[in-house]
Amino acid sequence: MFFSEKNILLCCLTESMKEARFISRNKDKWKNMENGQQPDAEHLAANFIELSDDLAYARTFYPGSEVERYLNQLIAGYQTDINSRQNLTFCLFLFRVVGFCRGIFSCSR
Repeated sequence: MFFSEKNILLCCLTESMKEARFISRNKDKWKNMENGQQPDAEHLAANFIELSDDLAYARTFYPGSEVERYLNQLIAGYQTDINSRQNLTFCLFLFRVVGFCRGIFSCSR
């Protein structure tokens, strides 16, 4: 079956409409995720998972699109935040362990 110009144009319009619908359904959620600092790890993890799902969808159906680049940039910020929190948590853990050990050893003298 050969595609006419009309069929190709209709196909392209349908794809862009699907992308526009995907963006309009999720843009408020993404703006909230972009603007808000996550106070606790549970919200951070939940948003990260949602963004990962949206990014996977965008990469599958709209590869190379502006929405894919936007979501990739947004999730990169979340990854940085998660890594910094993990490093901070580990540092606090070490600080507590070292402080605890110093307390034990200073009392034993």
